[in-house]
Amino acid sequence: MYRTAAAILPFKLGGPAMICPGCGQPIPEGGESGRCPSCGASLTDPSGASAAPTGVEGIPWESRDRIGWLASFLETLRRSLFEPGRFFSGMPKGGNLGSAIGYAIVVGWTGMIGGLFWNLILEGAQAALLRQLGAPSPGQMSVGFKALFEVAVVLAGPLIILVALFIWGGILHLCLLLVGGARESFETTLRVYAYSAGPALFQWIPLCGGLIGLVWGIVLQIVGLSKAHGISGGRAAAAVLLPVFLCCACLGLALAVFFGAIAAFATKGGGW
Repeated sequence: MYRTAAAILPFKLGGPAMICPGCGQPIPEGGESGRCPSCGASLTDPSGASAAPTGVEGIPWESRDRIGWLASFLETLRRSLFEPGRFFSGMPKGGNLGSAIGYAIVVGWTGMIGGLFWNLILEGAQAALLRQLGAPSPGQMSVGFKALFEVAVVLAGPLIILVALFIWGGILHLCLLLVGGARESFETTLRVYAYSAGPALFQWIPLCGGLIGLVWGIVLQIVGLSKAHGISGGRAAAAVLLPVFLCCACLGLALAVFFGAIAAFATKGGGW
């Protein structure tokens, strides 16, 4: 009798803290609002029938047929952005790769549209700012050509994102191999990279959204690789930041060569 009651009641008999029947996590004091703050399970329904449909483990997006497209998308986005440690700890390391790629394409494509939108809206202000700073303004496209270019980019967006996923995912896995952190397969790395795409939506924030999204995306990749591959945060950070450092180094070298050539040209008075 006692064992049956203990299994049904959503708290430990004789203990001060309530225990969620869905995830087994303690309920913080003052948080007895009827639902678990960790997984959303009902604290009043013994069967847990009113629990959050996604549970704690797994990826809500990969259960969208049962949960619903929008609900699973928003829950996956929320967890990956704001609970990355818990999210990537519960991420399956393999299987259902198509869902992960589909999520990244949806998020990346939506963010791409936002970036193009603000680029179009703020183009005049950016040109005026460059003129005030004395910097050369880029050549202006005709309205028709620019509109055609924007439409082409939007239409090709999913394909561009798909190719970028595999290229950058491969680079990340190679860097993991170099730092001795690739304890799981390439598929696991690709899944982490795909589910780290949420900050792409920050491009809908004008001016600074793209930069914020870039930085937060790097943070999510570090956390995700650390949890999924079972390695330290430092090793995961080394794998993520190594290609970024190499890209910056190559860009710096190219700029140095470019400005060096300009300086040499100016020194010789315009003659080679």
